[in-house]
Amino acid sequence: VHVYWAKAKAPGARKSEECRFFVRMLVFPSDASTNANGEVDQSSAEQMLLEAIASLELVTADRKYSASSNHLFVNFVDQHIEINSMKELLCRTASLYFPRLRGLALAGSEIRFKSLRNGTLVPLRCFMKNPTGFCLQVEMLYEVVDGSGAVVLEPIETFIMQENSLRLQSTGLPHSPRMGPCLATAPLPLLSPLENKRLRAHALNTTYVYDWLTVFDVAVRGMWQRWIEGRTDMETLAALCPETPVSAAEMVLSPNDGFVPVTRPPGLNTVGMVCWDVTLQLPSRCQLECTSTRIVIVANDISFQSGSFALGEDHVFAAACRFACQHALPLVYCASNSGARIGLAQDVKEVFQVAFTQNDSPESGVDYLYLTPDQHKRFQGSVLSEEVTVKAGVCHKLTGVLGEG
Repeated sequence: VHVYWAKAKAPGARKSEECRFFVRMLVFPSDASTNANGEVDQSSAEQMLLEAIASLELVTADRKYSASSNHLFVNFVDQHIEINSMKELLCRTASLYFPRLRGLALAGSEIRFKSLRNGTLVPLRCFMKNPTGFCLQVEMLYEVVDGSGAVVLEPIETFIMQENSLRLQSTGLPHSPRMGPCLATAPLPLLSPLENKRLRAHALNTTYVYDWLTVFDVAVRGMWQRWIEGRTDMETLAALCPETPVSAAEMVLSPNDGFVPVTRPPGLNTVGMVCWDVTLQLPSRCQLECTSTRIVIVANDISFQSGSFALGEDHVFAAACRFACQHALPLVYCASNSGARIGLAQDVKEVFQVAFTQNDSPESGVDYLYLTPDQHKRFQGSVLSEEVTVKAGVCHKLTGVLGEG
C-alpha cells in the first residue's frame, strides 16, 4: 500500500480544498485467496479493501496534514472477479462501512480487476463516487484498445447504491454519466469548480444546493423499496417502480421577467437561489399504482457569496412563489443561508476617495468618503451625496450607496 499527500499547483488553489490523500494498493495473486472457479474470494477481496481503508485512516489521523476529497485505488493484478460478485462486494462494503468512509472524506474510489467478456478475461474498472454524502454512484467500464492503439474506457452500466442495493442510475438528475477519465491512462484531474463548491457546503455542515435533487431521489427510492417490501403478497409491485422516480427542470428568470425552464450543468447559477419544477413518481397505497406529484423546490446556494441573499435572490424566490401559486403546486424551501448581503457596491468601492480629518495625515482619521464631479456623474442614481466645496474645487460627499440589484 502506498499513500501520497498531494497539493494542487493551480494558481489560487485553496489549501483546505486542494490537498488530498491518494491511497494506491496492488493486490497480487499470492495476496488473495481464490475459489474453485479461480475467482478471487469475496471475503479475501473485502479484506484487501479494508486494508486500504485502514491505511487512509492512519494518515488522516496525523494532524500535520489537512486533506479532503481523498481518493483510493485498488488494483487486483491479473485476478478474476465477476461483475455480479463485485456488485455484491460493493453492497456489503458500503452498507457496513458507509459512515466510516464518509468520515475519511473519501470522495472517490477505483477498483481494477479482470472479468469474463465473450469467454476472455479483460480488464475492468469500477469507479465509485459519493459526491452528496447520501448515496454511492458506481460506474463500471471495460478497458479496450481503440483504433489508434490507446487504452480507453468503454461504459458498461451505472448504478446508484442506496439502502444496501444497487439500482440503475436515474437519468432525470443532473449528474454526469462520465465519472472516470476517457483514457485509462489519463491522470486524475484537479477538483472541478463544482466539487470545490460542494466541499465549501460540506465544511459548513450543509448540503450543496444542486445535491438536493439527489436527496429527494434517495428518499423517493426508499419509499418505493419500503412499499414493495411491506407487501410481499403482491409480486407485481416491483414492476410499478419507475426507473426515474424524480425528474426536474431548473427554472430561471428570463430577460422579460418571465420564469422559464433552462437546461444547463449544475453550478452555473448567477445568484444564490436555485429553483426547480420537480415531478415525483410516488407509490399510492390506496390504488396500488404509481402516482405523479409535481412540486416546486427552491434552495439557497451556500457557496455563492457565503450564502447571503440580496435583490437577485429575492427576485428568484418571489418568482418561485408566484409560479407555485399560479399552478397550485406545493413549494418546498430548503433554507441554508447567512442572512442579508450587506456591503458597498463593488463599482463604487473601486473609485471612491477618502477625505481625512487633517489633509495629508491619514492617522488623523477619516472625515468622509467622496466622489469627484466626473465620478458622481457616472454613478448618479446609484449614490446619495452632498456637494462639498473644498480647496481643490467641488466634490460629492457620499451619504448613501444604492447599488444595482
